[in-house]
Amino acid sequence: MRDKTNWEENTLINNIDILCLEKALKIYVNSDIVIMTHPSKWKEIQEYLVEVHKIDKIKIINLELFDKFISCSKLRYDLRIQDDSLSFCCAESLLQGKLPKVSLDLEDPEKCINSLLNFRDSLISKIKLNIEEEYCIGCPSLIEDYWIRPANSSRRLDCSMTAPCQYNCCYCSMHKQLSGFKNIRKFSFSQFEPLLETLRQRKIINKNTKIVWVAGELSILQQNKIISFFELEKLDYIASNAYIYSAEISEVLKNNHGVLSVSLDAGTPQTYRKVKGVDYWEQVIMSLKNYKSDSIRISLKYILLEDLNDTYEDISRFIYLAKSLEVEKVVLTRDVTKEIKLTPERMQLIELFKELSIKLGISYVIYAHLNNSIESQNII
Repeated sequence: MRDKTNWEENTLINNIDILCLEKALKIYVNSDIVIMTHPSKWKEIQEYLVEVHKIDKIKIINLELFDKFISCSKLRYDLRIQDDSLSFCCAESLLQGKLPKVSLDLEDPEKCINSLLNFRDSLISKIKLNIEEEYCIGCPSLIEDYWIRPANSSRRLDCSMTAPCQYNCCYCSMHKQLSGFKNIRKFSFSQFEPLLETLRQRKIINKNTKIVWVAGELSILQQNKIISFFELEKLDYIASNAYIYSAEISEVLKNNHGVLSVSLDAGTPQTYRKVKGVDYWEQVIMSLKNYKSDSIRISLKYILLEDLNDTYEDISRFIYLAKSLEVEKVVLTRDVTKEIKLTPERMQLIELFKELSIKLGISYVIYAHLNNSIESQNII
């Protein structure tokens, strides 16, 4: 990549294309930027990237602060809060039922945080020394790279506490206990505030931390209180069923250039009812249109479920619907709590998802546990 140099576009160095900075930023939208320069110039270049190209400071890396070793971005930078644990956002371990975590003690958040950081450092040390570690052995996310030292600040915090939702999704283990409006009072955000405040005081979460809300349905919870609490951070990813259009959710996502993630899981009203346990198809489509009219970035997800939505018609209609709604991307994954047989027929459906997305010019992601490698394509 170059900026303000004498290199010409399409120049090759060691068989690698040299791109201008503007073009590279369009192609590699979510990439970090590594600056290799004299220390006296680093801050000047950082300020230029922030002011001119509007890049988050946290994505601009000073190579002088890094060591090279094998690790994983989830271990280094991502945290997840659940009802009874504080853990790393590790999908691979979640699939295997052995997520690296420590017990959550809301009465003593300092002890809980220290335990997790010590656990993380121990894991990384074992990986460095090639000691087999049950949590990470054979994980495709482990890579040799330059990792920041120390890495106690988090780029991402997942709020995955159990909270109410007005749906009865077949793949949700909590729908029988917490579905329906009558259960809204069973969730109290206040009990998690001391832990979050401690993370904030220790600068583990800060203004550059991306807050991911995947706890229940935010639009029927204490949404104003929750949104207000995270004003010091960046609430930029909210998972919603989109049954209710929320102006408050729309505003915070627009201000943070965030993403509304909706797991639609169907391409027809009939399948939607079977998967979600409710008959809200029309309301959801209208709500998505309202969010789109607010210029909200929307990610539509499709959880592939055995003998429920694994049909050519549903996947085809889902992709065409995504095109008509002008969503930012579509995502194909599966129910991580169950195995699914990847028969030749289902592999054809995965290929159909990919081919239709490309044909219609939609960015897509197909997660690793469906085809053994995370596959994605951003449509610029």
